[in-house]
Amino acid sequence: YPVMRLLPFQYEPILLAALHEDIGAGDITTLLSVPEEATATGILLAKAEGVIAGIEIACRTFTLLDSTVQIDIKVEDGTPITPGTVLADLSGSAHSLLTAERVALNVLQRMSGTATLTRKFVELVGDTEARIVDTRKTT
Repeated sequence: YPVMRLLPFQYEPILLAALHEDIGAGDITTLLSVPEEATATGILLAKAEGVIAGIEIACRTFTLLDSTVQIDIKVEDGTPITPGTVLADLSGSAHSLLTAERVALNVLQRMSGTATLTRKFVELVGDTEARIVDTRKTT
């Protein structure tokens, strides 16, 4: 089956609302402990076996907060991964990377968890004529 892509108008308002809720008046820990001019690099790293979903959406969280963050996505949605797989490389303002991290990881974990469980269901009915389908028309 083809991987269905969500369009920015479908997910960006959700990301903005999540960032607003998470950051509130500011990421106090980052503001107090990291110099404003500091830059950083980082990776999104798989810690469990599963199926990736929402990698582009999760990464968009960083660039919604700061358009100068650089991202190199290493895997595509639908990719089975093992622990230790690098999903994306990130670089830019340390403040931006640290501030967006929790929302991005929440999105990636939620979507990948759903994809991983769905893959298990598909495998369970693999020797039958049953098909696992999604009938929901909302995200």
